[in-house]
Amino acid sequence: TPYFFGGRNSGQTGSGSDFVSSVAITNRGSHYNTSNGRFTAPVAGDYFCSFKTFSSPQSLSNAHYQVSLRVNGTSVSIYYFYHSGTHAPIAFSEILNLSANDYVTAHVHGSLTVYGTDQTYSTQSFYLLG
Repeated sequence: TPYFFGGRNSGQTGSGSDFVSSVAITNRGSHYNTSNGRFTAPVAGDYFCSFKTFSSPQSLSNAHYQVSLRVNGTSVSIYYFYHSGTHAPIAFSEILNLSANDYVTAHVHGSLTVYGTDQTYSTQSFYLLG
């Protein structure tokens, strides 16, 4: 069963960028690319996808922000959340039906920064359910 769990160990991901987990804690089948942040489905099926991070608005202003899951570069699930001008955790999960060779990325929108000091600050996972 292909699955990935990992996180980002340094730096930040800013607005308009795909989040990249640079540390693969588990990458059964090597379907996650730690260079570009893509998990590529090896077979068609339902995949559990999760994302957790510690984040901050770049302007430290009160506003709504968003992160999306993209399949083949197109947003399919958008997660909106409110920041009150301070650092805060965000987390979401989704089950996506993917075809073989579809790829999934987590994309940061708006003036939001997500952190990666060690892989416990920001993590992702992708699991084939069946």
